[in-house]
Amino acid sequence: MAGAKVTVGNVEIVSLLDTPMEFPWAAFFPNNSQQDFDPYRDRYPGSYASDGKFRTYAHCYALRSQGKTVLVDTGIGPGMGGRLLEEMNSKGIPLDSVDIVI
Repeated sequence: MAGAKVTVGNVEIVSLLDTPMEFPWAAFFPNNSQQDFDPYRDRYPGSYASDGKFRTYAHCYALRSQGKTVLVDTGIGPGMGGRLLEEMNSKGIPLDSVDIVI
């Protein structure tokens, strides 16, 4: 849902990329070698970092409905070098427009 905006009923849902993250494959898949996942490299190129690590993305979501904005924050925190505030601003969701944070 990266970069996506969808409407469900009267709720607009905006995906906000907080940060990409890279980990050794063994951190998530300790019983498999990196080579076990090589057949999927062409199908899911965004999941492979240039150094062969597993790449994933932390997202938050803004829900807008009836004049209110709810931020669903997945809790990565400042230590991962996230860019949530910049992403919110680029999507037209300034921090002071958020009514509730979950």
